[in-house]
This record gives sequence, structure tokens and C-alpha cells, in this order.
Amino acid sequence: MSRLLNAEFHRLIKYKPYWIDCIAVVLYGIYATLLNDFGYTPSIDSFLFEALPYICIITGVVFSQFIGEDYTCGTIRNKLINGHTRKTYYLTEIIVIFLANVTVFNLYVITTILAGLLRKWEFEFKTKVLFNCYIACIFTIFLITAMSVFLIILIRYKVAGLIAIVSLSIFLLIIGNASYNKLRQPEYRLPNEYEIEEKGITEPIQNALYYGGNIRKIYEFIIFSDPNGQAVYDTELMYDKYIEFDQSKVATYPYIKIIIFSILESTASIVIGIYLFNRKDIR
Repeated sequence: MSRLLNAEFHRLIKYKPYWIDCIAVVLYGIYATLLNDFGYTPSIDSFLFEALPYICIITGVVFSQFIGEDYTCGTIRNKLINGHTRKTYYLTEIIVIFLANVTVFNLYVITTILAGLLRKWEFEFKTKVLFNCYIACIFTIFLITAMSVFLIILIRYKVAGLIAIVSLSIFLLIIGNASYNKLRQPEYRLPNEYEIEEKGITEPIQNALYYGGNIRKIYEFIIFSDPNGQAVYDTELMYDKYIEFDQSKVATYPYIKIIIFSILESTASIVIGIYLFNRKDIR
């Protein structure tokens, strides 16, 4: 397996779309922090993980082509003929793509920190909180990597793989974002200007957009089971707290739940993916 790992890392280093991905992430980090005037002094934390959902989509596109080249050029068949098992190949792609995705994410985080320090911004949260959020992001990246490889490696054609990964990622991102926004709604809210002036309401009122009970548990399950939903949640994890009449806390013990869901789903997708890949006809 080490020989195949070395070969895949060497191929990745020469793969131009991956370098374009890395450069694009750095440029976005610079643009988001250095080239915008906010009218106030934000914290570095507010930008630290915000690009995660989009990084995962872009890297999915890049690696749909990376694996697709193995099918197009027939190199995947050559690798199997040279003594590598399908299981070894599958796990190798998981490792290579995961580490590549983490590298892209780290480039964005480092760029954001350096750019924020250049503008003399400060951190709002303690190192422990930010580290916990970072670890949650890493587990989410592993889950998205496992899901992406599961989908990409079973599709023979590069264009079909690209369309599939983009379509699924955007769909899951929309579902995850909608679920997150629903759970942030407070149970009670302050009356708006119209309600105060026209109806004379001055006390907090029931928020019609609040979800409780079993419905809330369903939306919470969607967020943690949806890889891109996790990514959306990760971007705001440090701000997830109960604020009276303003927002609800989305979930209790989010770090633990993210880790558990990521491990379970990643393991399941890898096991099933290897099984299906072993049965796949490679021409």
C-alpha cells in the first residue's frame, strides 16, 4: 500500500487542478479579509471556518477529475494488474484525498489568520474553543471525503462524476443550511415595530418559526447526518448558544455528535464502497 500511496501523492503534486484549488482558496481568504471594508472591526473567528462548505464542493470537483483520469487513461486497471487490490486502491484514494482536502482547508485557515492579524483584528474566543471547532471541521472533511470517494469511484466517466458530486453537494448544502436556520429560531421573540405600534403588543410572543419536540430532533438528525449540513454548522459552531428572544442553541454536545456521526457514516460508506467496487467491472 505504501508504494501506491507514494505514487498517488506524486501524481497529486503534479496535478494542476489541485494547485489551482489551493491558490483559489488562498486568494479567497485574502479577498474576504484584506480587501473588504466592513465599517466595524470584526474578529478573526468570524472568518476562520466560513469557507468550509464551499471548499468541500470545490475539492469534490477536483477529485472527481483526479479519480476519473484513472478510468479515462486506464491506469486504474494497470494498478490492479501490478498487484494492488481494489481494497488497497480504494483506501489509498481515501487517504490521499482526505490529506489533500485538509491541506486546502489549512491553507484557508492560515491565510485568514495572517490576514486578520495584518488588519490588527483579534480573536473573540479562547484557543480551546477554536481548537474544538477545528477538530470538528476535520472530522466533517473526512466524512465528506469518504462520501465523495464512494460516489466518484463508482462512476466511470469524468463528466458524470463531476455532475454527480456537484449536484449532490449543492442539494445537501441547501438541505443542511435550511435545517440549521430553522433550529436557530428562538421559541419566543420580541414584537416588531408594527406589532408594537398597531397592535399594542409589548410582551415577548411565541415565534411561529420555532420548531420543537420531535420535529426539532428530525432537523437535528438531518444536520449531523448530512455532510454538508455538518459543514454549515461547523462554520458557526463557536457562536452556537442560547440568546433569549434572539436565537436557540441548535444542539447539545455538538462536538461529540459530529465526531460520532462522522465516524459511523464514514465507516459505513467505506465498507459499502469497497464491497461495490470489488464487484465493479473495470474495463
